[in-house]
Amino acid sequence: MIVDTDAKNEADDQFAIVHALLSPSLDIRGLVPAHFGNRRTRQSLEESRAEIDLLLRLLKLDDLEPLADKWRAFGWEAVEVDGHDHLALLEALTTPCEASRPRCLIARTVKGRGVSFMEDRAE
Repeated sequence: MIVDTDAKNEADDQFAIVHALLSPSLDIRGLVPAHFGNRRTRQSLEESRAEIDLLLRLLKLDDLEPLADKWRAFGWEAVEVDGHDHLALLEALTTPCEASRPRCLIARTVKGRGVSFMEDRAE
């Protein structure tokens, strides 16, 4: 299950996320932040993302690495490339998938790369 949530909107949203993550009967594969209320702004989406990140940290579920191994454990073919290398991306996107397996392409990037005052800065 992939959960689409406006996590910052109301307190019951956080409860529902934690309940879903800890439930033995649900197989949560992803959490997607959503806008909340009538304010469809970039800030509302970022606030939902920050709330999801906070819940994952508190539950000690925020360690995604090694990410490729996690996709492989689900039966996917996982391909990792330098997301700034256009030729590597093109090759990964045009190489046929292994028979009967979906492919996950993990493009490793650095936010703001190439712009000195923005590179690797979260704000």
